[in-house]
Amino acid sequence: LAAEGVADAPAVRELATLEPALAEKIHPELPYIKAEVVWAAREEMARTVEDVLARRLRDEIRAATGLIASAGVGGSKFVAKCASDAEKPDGLTVVPPWRQLPFIHALPIEAAPGVGAVTAPKLHAAGLRTFADAVAAGHERVAAAVGGRLAVWLLRLAQGLDERPVEAHRDRLSVGIEDTFANDLRHRDDLLREIALLAEGLQRRLTAQRLLAGSLTLKVKDHRFRQVTRVRRLRVPLAGAAHAAAVAADLLPSAWDGVTPVRLLGLTGGALTGDDGARQESIFSLG
Repeated sequence: LAAEGVADAPAVRELATLEPALAEKIHPELPYIKAEVVWAAREEMARTVEDVLARRLRDEIRAATGLIASAGVGGSKFVAKCASDAEKPDGLTVVPPWRQLPFIHALPIEAAPGVGAVTAPKLHAAGLRTFADAVAAGHERVAAAVGGRLAVWLLRLAQGLDERPVEAHRDRLSVGIEDTFANDLRHRDDLLREIALLAEGLQRRLTAQRLLAGSLTLKVKDHRFRQVTRVRRLRVPLAGAAHAAAVAADLLPSAWDGVTPVRLLGLTGGALTGDDGARQESIFSLG
């Protein structure tokens, strides 16, 4: 910790201004501390605070619902979502500001909202598989693959710029459930078994909230985080777990090629209406 002429280093000045108590705790003679030592200490403090808050949230979810949850902490909605996805189903990832860009650049381009089954192959064909690829290619090349508007969006995300607000309270438009698997699923029977379990969970949630679902969405995410969704508008509302499982099984061939390893499955009931207690006729009893 000998003096090495770093008294005016930006990291030291910032810590002395923002975290004087921490600076004093690290060393009483702040101007003589090497900048990298200060940064390491500040990073550890930030991670500790964020860990505590995120772990508390996960504990509250488990206590209230009995469910496990992954948590992500980041400087934007996009980074926090990707951080949450990084260690599902029961993990915690903190992305401090000074590590945000390396984290984003390593992500597959499919992690971006708006990049799906149609857009991703166009980006891949242009050699753009990660955000780092998009940054290296520049706007003109990305725009040639997917258009100018999406190119601007992708490159802004790559810079950590995402102004979308986090909406903590909103009217419920759907009820969903999903599961991330420790080991990728490769066989249809395994997928159908998991779909049946998800259908049971979805029905429990709908019943608990006294809701009926007029549509069902199947989500399939593969081992490279490429996501495909398929939606079906129902002639009658979902009439139980068996109905939901049957609809999802019917959607599966259009969402999965039968070969690619599957990392996540999800079911979402949409077009919600209140259940007034009237018994709904099951499709299995029709005709």
